[in-house]
Amino acid sequence: MKIFLIIISLLFFKFSFLLANEFKWNKIASTKDNSSDYYLDSNSTRAIGNYRYQWILSNKLKDNDEIKSNVDYATIDCKRNKLQIILISDHSKHFGKGKIENHALVSEGQLEWMTPEPKTIMSTIIEKSCKNMVSSISSDDIESDLDANSNKKSKSKNRKYKEF
Repeated sequence: MKIFLIIISLLFFKFSFLLANEFKWNKIASTKDNSSDYYLDSNSTRAIGNYRYQWILSNKLKDNDEIKSNVDYATIDCKRNKLQIILISDHSKHFGKGKIENHALVSEGQLEWMTPEPKTIMSTIIEKSCKNMVSSISSDDIESDLDANSNKKSKSKNRKYKEF
């Protein structure tokens, strides 16, 4: 089953970068020192039971010459409040643009469930992903729900967090 999910995720990853303009990045948090901003893609989020499959973008704003952004694909377990990175990709420009500096599918032996500390970037990613996705079917209703939720919680966008 894990191998099947990894293969499906890899296919999503490959096709999603072909459709990079289809990403709809919603900023969810910044680090306390303003060194990174974090975003979730609301167009490609999928739900299967308790799990969310979510694209996560981080723009590196300080002290990174070669890598300006990371785009990761993650499995989020909403019931157990855990996150697992499946695919990683480092880019030379912000928002996943430019040259791909590193690209890897995390091997089955290296897959690791991470449990966040409260009030961290990871806890915010899990919270936002689990609250915003109620169906495994992509629709305009889900997108408008995400936009409505982000408008209601505009104050939370300005919060500063510890990194993972």
